[in-house]
Amino acid sequence: MFKILFIYILLVIINKSINSQYVPDSYIEDAFHQAAQDLEAEYKLLDYDDLINKGSLARKKRQTDKKDPSSLHASVLKTTAESQKIHDSFKIALKASQKLKNNVTLKQTGIKLRAPPKFCPFAFEPSCTEPVKYRQIDGSCNNPGNSLLGKASTPFKRLLRTAYEDRIQEPRRTGENGQLLPNPREIALRIHDPMDTPARISHYGVIFGQFIDHDFALSAATGFGSSPLKCTCLTDNEDCINIPTPDMDMFNDQLCQVLTRSAASFDKFDCSVGAREQLNTITHWLDLSHQYGSDQTTANKLRSFIDGKLRTMNINGMEREFMPNTKTGTCVDETNEELCFEAGDTRTSQNLMLVSIHTVWVREHNRIASALKRLNPQWTDEDLYQETRRIVIAEYQNVIYKEWLPVVIGEDLMRAFGLNIMHKRYFMGYDQDVNPHLSAEFSTAAFRFGHTLLRSTLTKTDSELRPFSNLTLGNIMLRPTEAYNNGGLDSICRGLLIDPGTSFDTHFTDEIQNHLFETGAFDAQTKRFSLSSINIARGRDHGLPPYNDFRKFVGLKEAKTFDDLIEIPPNVRERLKEVYRSVNDIDAFTGATSEIPLPGSLLGPTFSDIVARQFRDLKFGDRYYYENGNNETIRFTLKQLNQIRRGTMSRIMCDNLDLKFIQRNAFEPPSNENPIVSCASLKKVNLKRWRGEPLPVRETFFSNNFNNNFFF
Repeated sequence: MFKILFIYILLVIINKSINSQYVPDSYIEDAFHQAAQDLEAEYKLLDYDDLINKGSLARKKRQTDKKDPSSLHASVLKTTAESQKIHDSFKIALKASQKLKNNVTLKQTGIKLRAPPKFCPFAFEPSCTEPVKYRQIDGSCNNPGNSLLGKASTPFKRLLRTAYEDRIQEPRRTGENGQLLPNPREIALRIHDPMDTPARISHYGVIFGQFIDHDFALSAATGFGSSPLKCTCLTDNEDCINIPTPDMDMFNDQLCQVLTRSAASFDKFDCSVGAREQLNTITHWLDLSHQYGSDQTTANKLRSFIDGKLRTMNINGMEREFMPNTKTGTCVDETNEELCFEAGDTRTSQNLMLVSIHTVWVREHNRIASALKRLNPQWTDEDLYQETRRIVIAEYQNVIYKEWLPVVIGEDLMRAFGLNIMHKRYFMGYDQDVNPHLSAEFSTAAFRFGHTLLRSTLTKTDSELRPFSNLTLGNIMLRPTEAYNNGGLDSICRGLLIDPGTSFDTHFTDEIQNHLFETGAFDAQTKRFSLSSINIARGRDHGLPPYNDFRKFVGLKEAKTFDDLIEIPPNVRERLKEVYRSVNDIDAFTGATSEIPLPGSLLGPTFSDIVARQFRDLKFGDRYYYENGNNETIRFTLKQLNQIRRGTMSRIMCDNLDLKFIQRNAFEPPSNENPIVSCASLKKVNLKRWRGEPLPVRETFFSNNFNNNFFF
């Protein structure tokens, strides 16, 4: 009997093995070729001139009329030839899966359909030489087991299952009872109304959060070539997710807020056909890619190729150096004399507060390059650039984990997630099995918490932090004029130190709630945007599940009714009940920003947890994390590392701004607990520890995951 049973099981295994290989590769590849031809035919029917935001063409001439707010919004989106290829390959895969869905063998065997290598943009990994002392500019070759992890133009990861309308790719539109979800703008008006309440984070800390965000997250937008799709209010294009203007809107002089969907990607590197994922066009690491670039072409453009320094320029009447300026065609008031600024990210000039922080880090790079040149006069430009970049990234990571992150999530979560920096020893917790990619839940929802912290005004101060001028956000968003006048960027950066941010809650300041990208172009379909509305719509675009799913994930009790939302103040619960039909319909961003902050944290329990998880993955999953001591080639010496740990954001600002005094922690407003001290009292990083630093043998490196055999 046992022998018969054994033979039967063996036959079942053999039969399954035969069936699993029965569908010929050529059969599947033919379906993908047919799908590619179908997509090409669809594209031929489109009028590209009407469908793209031709921002690059606008750069060739100065526009004298008021600029369309939708083109300004498009300027902070990014579409590249590579992201478009990945988007198209996913669309081809969906079409091919439809052609194959009735295949009997596929149904019987349960084979998960994967795109053939010619149609899989991730099939060919970069070739990496081990070990390498310096990070690759595109973020590749970090993980020894998978050289694509962390690379630019790779997908976000997921903490939760997606919640697309069709379970594959359609934006979430209906709630639990099958009725349409509330209009995002209506939610914004009723829940995210304007109010400024001071918080214990400085305005510098708020904008530094945006600076970090631009380092590791930029979703690709749907488009053609390198231009984002141009949506119009009356379009039926499936890649437009416009936000109609509700009747209750006090700004009812526009039909909608036009909004382009984020581009699609496979969710796994094996190109298995599943739910739509979004694509991160920049590196996932904390590596100052927004300063240095996420590709070699951009990186080279930003270098001076002299003594390891970055390109800079001078502004008349100002002593220090500034980032190079460039005619973007997107800034509102730029003239030939007053242009926007250029760095490694397309969003650099979004506001002058952000530009001022970029400027500090460019100066810090060039300051350290000069010091290393004096210590090691035999070093080449390449040696100086690479070692300086390595040190500056380490300084940047140090101030994030040592000073900024504890202000945001509190000491309890810092300890719980192992996020505190070490003292006088290496961090030995690197784990190549940790996926460091940004999660969609983090980038699309949790890390947008900073939008609620922005204040409506900012202050310009002198070198002793004495205020002398006030500005509104509208004065400095995509408007470069104040960078060239009245104290310039340095005075803006200093002013961020003394102004507090606003508290974490549902409220948005009026400038970004009701007047985002407003230019006075009254003949435009979209005259202004609402940032909270965009956040809600983008969450649905990315298939984020509702707030209740987030609650369960972080260990909160699942809410059966609105009254179960005990982490949310009663008055806000009542407003949520008026807007949403079911507690299971609440959008993740709106629900989580409604929570009462945890003790010691700026954020409520949901976003605190998700932010902590992400920074844990970025620490434990980054082989080049500055404290990591696992690899002798990559790591700093302990003496060098302990010097970097001495550094603070306040010391970096003292070294690169005309400052005499500053508070000890730049990320908190001045107070009795955070007193203003003289710059001379702050510890410096002793760069003499780098005298005679061993340099690697230069090797030629090619990183390109698009092999010549790829279909496109």
